Amino acid sequence: MTMEEAHKRLTHAPLGTFLLRDSGQPDVFFTLSYQSEDGPTSVRVQLNNLLFSLHGSQKTFTSLFALLAFYTSSPCKLTEPYRQQRPERLKQMCRRALVRTHGVESIRTLRGLSPDVKAYVCAYPYCT
Repeated sequence: MTMEEAHKRLTHAPLGTFLLRDSGQPDVFFTLSYQSEDGPTSVRVQLNNLLFSLHGSQKTFTSLFALLAFYTSSPCKLTEPYRQQRPERLKQMCRRALVRTHGVESIRTLRGLSPDVKAYVCAYPYCT
């Protein structure tokens, strides 16, 4: 997504809403775009010596997750990721994978699954 697209999506989002996107620049992997008091803003995420940092900051992190964890709990207060739709729960993805792999008819005979897990998997509401 381009900077313009990111800023358009964030324009009406609450203060602190953010998204991480591929950068359009060949020497920068990611860009953090967020809704600030001045409107949508973008900052390069730099990778130097296997450490991530925001452009202009001396603070470095071993992963993007660590960088986001810091800025979502700091006074800078990135508050929530921008999402067009909620991510699917892991247990729902696992259930779908089991049904797709084994078929709903064979779930009851699978070894190693507790009766509660079998009941949950068999309650899968969609056809595969």
